[in-house]
Amino acid sequence: MFWKKLFFYTLFLFSLLSFSYIYTYAGPDASEAKRIAVIGGGMAGVSATLFFQAGNYQVELFEKEQALGGNARTLRFKPDDHDSEVTVDMGPDSFAYGAWNSYIDLLNYFDLFKNEDVTAFSPSIAIYKEQKSRPILLLPGSNISPWTTLIHPSNVSHSLSMLKFITQARSLYTNPKANPYETVDQWFSRHNFSSSVENTMVKPLLASMTNATLAEVGGVSMLHSIQSLAFRSVWDRTFYISNIGLGEVIKIIGKKAEEAAKGNVTIHRGNAVIAVEKTAHNLYQLTDQNGVVREFDYVIFATHPYQAAKILSSNKSFSDLLSQFKYNRTYIAVHKDVQEKFTPNGVRAFYNIRLNHQGNFNLTMNYHAINYRYKNVLKSWISERSEIDRLKNEGLLYGYTEYYHPVVTPKFLKLQASVKELSKQENHQITFIGGWTTLFETQDTAIRSAYLALKELDPELAAAWGERLPSLLEQ
Repeated sequence: MFWKKLFFYTLFLFSLLSFSYIYTYAGPDASEAKRIAVIGGGMAGVSATLFFQAGNYQVELFEKEQALGGNARTLRFKPDDHDSEVTVDMGPDSFAYGAWNSYIDLLNYFDLFKNEDVTAFSPSIAIYKEQKSRPILLLPGSNISPWTTLIHPSNVSHSLSMLKFITQARSLYTNPKANPYETVDQWFSRHNFSSSVENTMVKPLLASMTNATLAEVGGVSMLHSIQSLAFRSVWDRTFYISNIGLGEVIKIIGKKAEEAAKGNVTIHRGNAVIAVEKTAHNLYQLTDQNGVVREFDYVIFATHPYQAAKILSSNKSFSDLLSQFKYNRTYIAVHKDVQEKFTPNGVRAFYNIRLNHQGNFNLTMNYHAINYRYKNVLKSWISERSEIDRLKNEGLLYGYTEYYHPVVTPKFLKLQASVKELSKQENHQITFIGGWTTLFETQDTAIRSAYLALKELDPELAAAWGERLPSLLEQ
């Protein structure tokens, strides 16, 4: 009887220890703890810091700005005729189930996805041709009923064509065997769309979502271009905007990582890294803007490739590859200029694309379309600095930022593969994370890229995080 009881007690204790092990795994033994430098305090860098702090690592995060956030800087201000403040993110800010599951999982993990934390909406979309006030395409959403789109017969046929495209795009997105190297032009050559639908509606929509010009979008990866159309289903187009702000969310996650780490995380705010070099002892020497030199076992770059190329200038193999990635620069302005150039009079959708006579387009998001608190609050993607100056001089500008977005062509994807192979040859001591290392640059892919880096360096710790954030295990 004694041995039988002893057996069951032992089995019980073992099961408890096994369960605990999944959630409290602390990485390598303390005497073998590795030092990790994370360069860049956007979503990717903060996620990597969060993931690695759960193990027994010494993590130091370097952010050149005084606050974490990267491109996701949150602007807080009072719009016209309102006493309360609103938040608008200076970069892309809407997200949905489907292509943003890991981001939503992380928000839920930190209890930041409650009803009061987000605004749910269905984005209405309008495309205008040059100076015309009537859209050539109007898709319904939260502020525009389907009945409105039926007023003009031409819009019905265009809407049906767009629905056909979205259906086929979703089929491509959910196909695990889809070819990421197929370009937009190659995809259209295999499908039956009129040149009018292709060139005046679909391509402008894809270009606006990838920050490409109309001249460039034909050479962009089709799979990359449609990621923003990855709704939960063709009919469910529910999107969310964080009322807290994506930039503020990143700050919160960074603070949570520091608090949970119990001393093994240091965040250097306002401290840029200027050089990373390999030492004779197979370590990496990092020099910051103050001339302070530190040594690390691993360096994780959570920056754009052109920034990493400068920091790794002493390593010709990496710097030559990283400097070849193409990015487009644009200005994102939050403003209250409701002139027809940005949002034509009459029906104002949330997502407005206006083709111009230079063969390109203007993109403006109208926040009043999703919430009355955002009266006359617009966010426009602007190519010319002079337009920013005009808005500022006329007192119409709430804030602006420079934004860089990758042009994901087949060459871009081949460079990605080469960088990953070179990192593998270095035993992942030099690792690159961020949306650009995947197929599409979003807050979600930034999180997933950090998880993939963790998986390479510490599979057991990655498995523990997979238990906490199940969407990380999705392919």
